[in-house]
Amino acid sequence: MRYGLLQGKGEFKWVDGTMYNGEFTENEITGNGRYDWPDGSYFEGDVQNGLRHGTGTYVNPKEGVKYDGQWKSGLRHGEGTLHYRNKSVYVGEWEKGQKCGKGRMTYASGNFYEGEWLDNKRNGEGTMNWLDTNEKYEGAWEDNFQCGFGTHIWLEGSGDNKLLRNRYVGYWKDGLRHGQGTFYYSNGSKYEGDWCKNLKHGQGVFTFEDGTTYQGPFENDRMINRSVPGVA
Repeated sequence: MRYGLLQGKGEFKWVDGTMYNGEFTENEITGNGRYDWPDGSYFEGDVQNGLRHGTGTYVNPKEGVKYDGQWKSGLRHGEGTLHYRNKSVYVGEWEKGQKCGKGRMTYASGNFYEGEWLDNKRNGEGTMNWLDTNEKYEGAWEDNFQCGFGTHIWLEGSGDNKLLRNRYVGYWKDGLRHGQGTFYYSNGSKYEGDWCKNLKHGQGVFTFEDGTTYQGPFENDRMINRSVPGVA
């Protein structure tokens, strides 16, 4: 105590079982200390006016989560790493308790996304790697979906010997090919034109592997006016 105020190191316990052990400054929980809650979770690090503020670690064994990084006014804010129960890990920037800015999310499956975030979702420019299906997308995102311009490739092989199989370069909406885009097929053929919900739909040009082309309307992935000599 100092001049009747809590000052220095001490312990404070609430009636619900919550406990703080650490530093006090002029009657406020400010400095460095540790909170322990009745559910078994705890925080250890910097505090200001009773709130997590600065750098610290929060662990909740019941929920299986651990966050280590920066805080502001009780919320994750700045740089930090969050471990989830299912072994997923996010490393990157936070704002007001949500993933916001640049960061990398490695999922339990091994798939990972690296790029921009907003409101806890993939938003902006980023790259997603699906290791379980050998796919990769690089481009624009909106609310966790491919949206805007981007490139999606399908790979085969492993390591430096991966070979390009199929590739789409163009526009997306809600995770589907939508708008103008070009699809390159592994056999050498190519489609360039309009897409609607993952299907060739509208005007486009299809170049076959032998170099011949069809130019005209498409509907639900089908060539509408194609004619083949000698075939009714």
